[in-house]
Amino acid sequence: MKCRWLCVILPFAAPVLAQAGCSVALTSQLHVTRVQSASMVDVAINGRSATLQLDTGAFSTILSTAATRRLKLHADADTANHFRGAIRDPYTLEGVGGAGLGDEVVADSFQVGAMHGSHFHVLAADFGSARSDGLLSTDFLSDYDIDLDVPAAEVRFYRWSGACDRPRAYLQGPLYTTAMTVDQDDKRPQVSVLIDGRKFRALIDTGAGGTAIFRDAAQSLGVAFDRTDPARRLKVTGFGPHSVDAVRHAFSITVGDLTFRNMSVLVMDETSPGIDVVLGADFQRKVHLWISNSSHTLVMQYPPQASPPVQPP
Repeated sequence: MKCRWLCVILPFAAPVLAQAGCSVALTSQLHVTRVQSASMVDVAINGRSATLQLDTGAFSTILSTAATRRLKLHADADTANHFRGAIRDPYTLEGVGGAGLGDEVVADSFQVGAMHGSHFHVLAADFGSARSDGLLSTDFLSDYDIDLDVPAAEVRFYRWSGACDRPRAYLQGPLYTTAMTVDQDDKRPQVSVLIDGRKFRALIDTGAGGTAIFRDAAQSLGVAFDRTDPARRLKVTGFGPHSVDAVRHAFSITVGDLTFRNMSVLVMDETSPGIDVVLGADFQRKVHLWISNSSHTLVMQYPPQASPPVQPP
């Protein structure tokens, strides 16, 4: 994936948080529309409006093939020349419910709030969502510190400069923090959690409708997936073409120093390599999240409060 952001336009006074060698400045804020637990934002692609779901659980920004045609996206000339005369394999995209295929296309212009860019590569795929035109994912989101303010139905993007060794969250207490794993190959925000006292790898997934634990991790806790009682089974859909069976179970989940007792969690009859747990929309409603990609830290405000009004620096 490639993206060239040419300029940032700041129509409002942007607060700047600074420490030695580090500064964090607000670059844009957008209204968030909640649709069936999903967080949607309006963007402009090639000068046309589109609605994308904020999805920190996906590697790449994805548009539906219908949106790709409507927005007049095209194959990148360099990529097309590279593959001219050869058979080009599509990308394999995997998620809950199986795998699908996608092709790389490029947006000549891409606007998210006050941020303007050009030549932004995305994937076009039939991922089966009628709620939005696609997913705004970590190839874009990981370049910013993200203030996801569910109480005020808005998201703010902060650009950092310098070496930030601790989070510069523009939030007021009480705050809880925990280390976040973000590497070059997998930029999705991941944290360690304790479930009933055992440690697991969890994904902060703004694209997931609810918190879930995958089958193998649940079995290690002595919770086997019950296939004998169809009345308890739920059908969960994701990126893939198939639904996944799930049942609900109550767990005690600790993230950093913050514990949620008897939290209702979906036990998924599926595995996900490298991920044991997904912290979804229900978790995000319980806390006000600041995803600090600058310092690889997750900041949680609990109980959640609306972000302070934007103030001059």
